[in-house]
Amino acid sequence: MTWNSQKFFDLIKYFELPLQTKIKNFSRGMRMKIALTIALSHDVKLLILDEATAGMDVSGREEVMELLEDFVAQGGGILISSHISEDIEQLADKLVFMKDGRMILTEQKDILLAQYGIVTTEDKDVEIPKHLIIASRLSKGKYQILVKDYAEIENAEPLKHIDDATKIIMRGEV
Repeated sequence: MTWNSQKFFDLIKYFELPLQTKIKNFSRGMRMKIALTIALSHDVKLLILDEATAGMDVSGREEVMELLEDFVAQGGGILISSHISEDIEQLADKLVFMKDGRMILTEQKDILLAQYGIVTTEDKDVEIPKHLIIASRLSKGKYQILVKDYAEIENAEPLKHIDDATKIIMRGEV
C-alpha cells in the first residue's frame, strides 16, 4: 500500500477540514471525512464503509457521495452498509437485505427496481405462488407483500424505491 501525500492534502482542502484542529474535537461528519481522506490517500481499490454519511448535513453528504462516485468511476469498489436509502440508490449496483443476521435477499439494484413489486390486500391468504413471495407485513390494516416478478401477479404494483422493499423485509415476516 502506498501513501499519496498530495491526494491527502487535496482531500483535506476538498472537505475544508481544519489542519490545526485535533481530530478528537471533530464532529462525527468531520471524522468520517478524515477517515475517507486517509483511506483514499493510500490509493486503495476497495472501501468498506459503515454508515458513511450518518451525522452529516445535506451539503456534507453530497460532498462525500460525489467523492465516492468518482472513486467508483475510477475503478474502485465499495461495500457499504447504510440506513440512508438515498446513498444506496445513488451508489449501489448490488443489494443485500439482512434481518436478524440472515441474508434475506441479494439482488442487482436495477433488477430489484424493475422486477419486484408489492401486492396490497386485506386478505393475507391471497393466491400468490410461494416462490415469488419475499416478505409480507401488516400495515394500517392491510397486508403488503413483497414479490419478485410482479408483472406475473394480479394487482401487484412495481417497486418505486428501495425503502419500500426495506420496510416490508425489516418490519414484516420473511
